[in-house]
Amino acid sequence: MHSFLPEDLYPDSEACPAGKVLTVCWNPSDYSLGHGYGSSGKLKLESQSNFGSSGPSKYGFRTYEIQASQITVQGLLNLGCDIFQSGLSTADAGGWGRSALTDAQFAEVVAWADMSVTHVVLGAQVWASKFGGGYGPAATGAVNPMVATDLGASFIRDGPFGDASTFSQGGSWQGTLTSLSPDACVLIRDSSGSQKPIMVIDRKYNSVFLSDVDILTDLGGMTSGSAVSSVNDRLFGNLYSFLTGIVCNGPPADCEFNVDPFEICNAA
Repeated sequence: MHSFLPEDLYPDSEACPAGKVLTVCWNPSDYSLGHGYGSSGKLKLESQSNFGSSGPSKYGFRTYEIQASQITVQGLLNLGCDIFQSGLSTADAGGWGRSALTDAQFAEVVAWADMSVTHVVLGAQVWASKFGGGYGPAATGAVNPMVATDLGASFIRDGPFGDASTFSQGGSWQGTLTSLSPDACVLIRDSSGSQKPIMVIDRKYNSVFLSDVDILTDLGGMTSGSAVSSVNDRLFGNLYSFLTGIVCNGPPADCEFNVDPFEICNAA
């Protein structure tokens, strides 16, 4: 797994040529990468102490606030987006609500993700269901603490920012995922008797879905500013390191990527 994480630069490739800086596009809303409760994520991504040649994760990031009119397949291509991190409204954060984006905009993001294994979506709550394939709605009621699976621990515990394999959900909703696609690999579960899924990677769409957006916001435990100090900060850093691996290498070919070496999908 360490060969997949960007603790060193990858060999020069079409997806990640020398000097590659990844572009994260995000839509502004109440819970967004660079706005509202999630605004500290933007500062952490853009800090060269975290991401880049002098940071634990060796590829840097630029972020782009994308307006509603730009959320089309062509708009995402024009902006050179490598990762789209979804912003949610307060209504979205309840599971099925979808006021941050229209159905047409959801469909454009799904089509963009589907066209290349190096296009990555990071979404929460309602987002998984928009990709179809068996995903149900997110639901409230997670039981703390959240615990990484053996699969997820391969980067959540062992990633470049340190151990984040056990944490508690903050906020009031504390969501879980319900039914999953056959293409989903579970990365984090809660501590209920049924061990409900909290974070998954979808290998068909090379994307990661969370049960609750608060996990990556100030409400859920991320700290303000650019420093990485809390367990949720470390989770954020390790997750974006994993997403970097997907952009540069394509997603893992199966749900056994905690075994090193492992297969990756061929980039399209």
